[in-house]
Amino acid sequence: MSILNNINIISDIINYMRILLVTSLPPPRAGMSLQGQYILNILRDLGHKVRVFKINHRYIVKALLAIFYFLILPLYALFTDKVLIVSTVYGSFYFFTIPTLIYSKITGKPSILFFKGGKVTVTLKKIPFSKYAFKLADRIFVPGRFLHDVFIKYDIETHILPDIIDTSYLKTNSDFTKGKYFLITRSLEKIYGIDIAIKAFHKAKPVLKDIKLIITGDGPERKKIKYLIERLKLNNYVILKGECSASEIGNLLSNALALVNASFYDNFPNSILEAFYAKVPVISSDAGGIPYIIKHRRNGLLTRTGDINDMSEKMVFLVKNTEPIKNLIEQAHQDFYDLALIYSNKKTNIEISKSLNS
Repeated sequence: MSILNNINIISDIINYMRILLVTSLPPPRAGMSLQGQYILNILRDLGHKVRVFKINHRYIVKALLAIFYFLILPLYALFTDKVLIVSTVYGSFYFFTIPTLIYSKITGKPSILFFKGGKVTVTLKKIPFSKYAFKLADRIFVPGRFLHDVFIKYDIETHILPDIIDTSYLKTNSDFTKGKYFLITRSLEKIYGIDIAIKAFHKAKPVLKDIKLIITGDGPERKKIKYLIERLKLNNYVILKGECSASEIGNLLSNALALVNASFYDNFPNSILEAFYAKVPVISSDAGGIPYIIKHRRNGLLTRTGDINDMSEKMVFLVKNTEPIKNLIEQAHQDFYDLALIYSNKKTNIEISKSLNS
């Protein structure tokens, strides 16, 4: 059902606005970019006039935009009533998020920050002034209890608004035991520990036999990962698929033995939530907010962050203990509905509208 069909249901709580949305947008198909796209689509379908400032351009364009942002921003925001920002804590936080929040304070235009970054724990600890940047926002929304608890320690008020997941392209995995591969659906970046997962897979290979490891996405670690695959003589078993469409991800999940996540820093990964919905077992590091999602041997398998042996053992355990895993994935599927909002869903529209009018 189109979200347009839900407009009449919630028209009584909507105040139509002119909005500046500062966000990443696909491509690539990354968690924050997808959240930005979903929020943009919903706002426009609800009748708001939205002007978008996209922040995830290629490096040269991004650098030029960052240099001239204070000149560009007033032009973009001139006829807007409210500023919305979808952000994490990497370079764009300093180049775009902080300047936007400062502009919001100077001009009196209310600002809403949708914040996603699991690595904020390091930022707040190492860069003390960063907590004052967050306090410039009139309202901050985080996807779950993990970031809420982190910010409380720094006297920063936040509100929980679960991430939006598009389930339309996801298919239920009818029998994971028929899966012939583990699946990773993260960008090829150092913080996602792709090398840890590959080394764990290599260690478990004598037991896994012909089972493969498929890795989607792209990123700066691609060359290093390809070299690691060659060095471990896994060319026939580890497949780098590159960037995949939503439907391709859905198909890969529906035939996977399990989803693997080895990140060093994390929040509420959309990839894990997608696997929960698709009834695919999840093996993940216990980084950041992941233990807030996965309860070990209740709805997934947790490993110690960066521990190759532990992850290898969990891969072997999953292959050898399929019966208890079946109960685990049923529980994960039920938990999905408490952890995420579904795109094109009445509840999702209402929650976004409430956040906008709060």
